[in-house]
Amino acid sequence: MLVNCMFCALMALACCGAPAGYAGTYPEQVRIAVIDDVPSTVAGMALLKEAYARLGVDMQVLVLPSRRA
Repeated sequence: MLVNCMFCALMALACCGAPAGYAGTYPEQVRIAVIDDVPSTVAGMALLKEAYARLGVDMQVLVLPSRRA
């Protein structure tokens, strides 16, 4: 069930890509919401922070309770 939800979320993000005219530009900053008290979020945040740092994009993490993430 969780794998299906993750697959659907990734497919939805892939469909919402930037237009071709904006493909080479990156935002200056992104904010990502994560669920509080989930062990896998620590690894995910570290991975995303490193990836965005390599692109020169500042990433802020918003840690929220599961109802609001």
